[in-house]
Amino acid sequence: MRLGGPSLQWVATRKNNHESAAYFHPNLDSLLHIPGHGDRSYIGRGLHRIRGNILRGRAENRDAIDIWYLDANLDMEAIVSNQTLHSYPSPLADAWGETIWEGPMVVTMREGNTFDPPLVKDIDLTAYRDAIDFLGYYRDGCGSMVDGIGKGHHLAKQVLEERVGKVMGWRLNCANDQSTRNEPAMVPVAVPKAHPLFISEGDDPLKIPSILGFEWVVRAYSRGQKEATELENKMARLLLLRIAIKDGKWEGPRSHWNNPAFGSVLLVHRRRGEVKQDTVLAICKSRCPFHFMHRNRKCSVVSGACPQPHMSDSAAPILRR
Repeated sequence: MRLGGPSLQWVATRKNNHESAAYFHPNLDSLLHIPGHGDRSYIGRGLHRIRGNILRGRAENRDAIDIWYLDANLDMEAIVSNQTLHSYPSPLADAWGETIWEGPMVVTMREGNTFDPPLVKDIDLTAYRDAIDFLGYYRDGCGSMVDGIGKGHHLAKQVLEERVGKVMGWRLNCANDQSTRNEPAMVPVAVPKAHPLFISEGDDPLKIPSILGFEWVVRAYSRGQKEATELENKMARLLLLRIAIKDGKWEGPRSHWNNPAFGSVLLVHRRRGEVKQDTVLAICKSRCPFHFMHRNRKCSVVSGACPQPHMSDSAAPILRR
């Protein structure tokens, strides 16, 4: 309960000798255990079975997923909220997050999706993600919004109407990824509508596009162990510029972006709208931030003085939606 993160465990199975056909149970006694419970090895358990995940576009999965947890009516001081689910950063942060889960939980998978599949199989990452979605969208007394009886409730339909499916975003590749992936600087990607950028991480829209009426947000991909020069991303650098002056100098991007080593970033519209490629390219190629800053005659760029704009001061707005 206090590990602070999920762990992958091997679980022994045992055959049920009371069944006419071969039926196997996972042995979870050592995992669903509470310290200080004495010599009693068994504690009452509950089970949630997942057969599909409409949040991910699957009304029915190929295999059934079981979430085992301790009896909710068990009154023990040693039971605390599940740290994997409720510590920071929480995997439930971008879900509905109504239910607080307590005690240890174990996710297993059964082969097939019949009423009660007899065989246990190895779990995979898709099943783990489905379990997180199920728990994150669970409502006491109603069930989960993503599967079972709970998905038919009015609130579930309202919430998932916004979050089911995908929208088009853009991967802005850094120098290293352009070379190793053999891709251009800008590549279209399908982004789930339930992505954190649309829910919890979309509160810092890009400043220059915002002035032009575009609510765009970005998130960095994993940077790995690449060198700073490999992580340079010219397109992201232009989009992340801020129109702000401090001590007579242009502030540039926020410090947490570790300029210029941005790495590759994901670009989306914060309200799940369309981001047009030609619009992104127009903002970057026209150097519109230089044009704005040129008007007040006070700025200096990250290195060097503010350059001449690429369009005249009398030019009309360069972008139209």
